[in-house]
Amino acid sequence: MNAHNRMAAAVIVAAACALALAGPASASPVVLAGSATWNSWTTSQLLSGPFWANWSYDRNGLANIGYYMSGTPGSDVPGFLNTSPDSPLPYLGNGSTTFALTLTDPWQPTEFSHLLSVTGWNDEFGLFNLDTGDRYALFEAWYTKGQTTDFYPVGTYGFYLANGDGQTWYSTSLDGGRNHFALFQAESGREWYLGVEDATYTTRRPADWDYNDIIIKWAEPVPEVGTMSMLGLGLLSLSAARRRWRK
Repeated sequence: MNAHNRMAAAVIVAAACALALAGPASASPVVLAGSATWNSWTTSQLLSGPFWANWSYDRNGLANIGYYMSGTPGSDVPGFLNTSPDSPLPYLGNGSTTFALTLTDPWQPTEFSHLLSVTGWNDEFGLFNLDTGDRYALFEAWYTKGQTTDFYPVGTYGFYLANGDGQTWYSTSLDGGRNHFALFQAESGREWYLGVEDATYTTRRPADWDYNDIIIKWAEPVPEVGTMSMLGLGLLSLSAARRRWRK
């Protein structure tokens, strides 16, 4: 292989590495079963209509996740509307939709934020690997609001919540035909909000299905500036090598 060919090959490898580092989008909802449509709603449906729009046991009853999503006043739960998206975001499915995340880029972690917990139990929220069953705890219900956690491993992961009554709920399975996880998508299509119900029909305190016991937000990772610079440098070098080779 002559010098020109070696240089071109080296630059191609560098560009390929830069592309690999840039990677694909890391976090997207993957519908595994049930209805897969994103449904719109209005604030007039906060106590009727969507599967999550129920009267809440918390404070004055106006505390289901819809009040949080839309930033609608009415709930006196402390901090309930803080950091809310202030918009009726589309929600996934009809309550019988199961879902997970596919995480594909080990270089760009997915950042999860703990926005709110309204629960009487010491709930643990996290991800579990669908292939291995391994759990990765992200937050406890008592964690500080606004705390964030980065998650690096790749694979397909469902959400889980283990409550203090010894029960565990998964986003990939149903409880009496109903999912304990309600998923909302931001208008940008790059952010998601997740509300969890931590009780069921037969717990000491039966579920009210308000999906506010833990509320989590995460965003699709954006390639870092350094990674994109590497990609641009690799492509520019490849172009220069081609010009030299032609001469």
